[in-house]
Amino acid sequence: MVRECANRNLVLELDELDISANTLSDVTCSSFTTLLAISPKLKNLDMNYCRLSGVIIGAMVRECVNRNLVLELDNLYIRGNTLSDITGSVLGTLLAICPKLKTLNISYCNLSVVTIDAMVRECVNRNLMLELNSLDIRENNFSDITGSSLGTLLAISPKLKNLDMNYCRLSGVIIGAMVRECVNRNLVLEFT
Repeated sequence: MVRECANRNLVLELDELDISANTLSDVTCSSFTTLLAISPKLKNLDMNYCRLSGVIIGAMVRECVNRNLVLELDNLYIRGNTLSDITGSVLGTLLAICPKLKTLNISYCNLSVVTIDAMVRECVNRNLMLELNSLDIRENNFSDITGSSLGTLLAISPKLKNLDMNYCRLSGVIIGAMVRECVNRNLVLEFT
């Protein structure tokens, strides 16, 4: 379908694409990236529970970068995919190619502390200020994350209103360090 649309030089008017709960473990990054390229008005992409891996998401992000695609996405849902093999650099790059992203759901994705730390570093290195209003990272194991990393994430997300960190195995020490980092940066948080 995607190849046929591309061969006909069709530009789709898609605003929302919900492909959740499908088995996309064998999707080619080229066909999926082509779908994104021919859907320039796409605002909402739901890929929850699609059996995607970090390798697949990484290949898609690299293909977007190679094609110089900047996505107009407002909302991206990747919940429930096994992204234990994704790199923080890929997640940071994903945020860079989606500069208008307001909602990101990467809950239940088996993300590690190393990945989130590297994502934050990648964003800082790119001088990104995220447009995120809502970030859902619940049910990932962040028991070893530093409060400084979480504080930095909040600092580069000044519009963040909703941060869901349920069941992330955070300790009082981590939360205390995050609060100190926010105080040291003079951050005023406006969660709802």
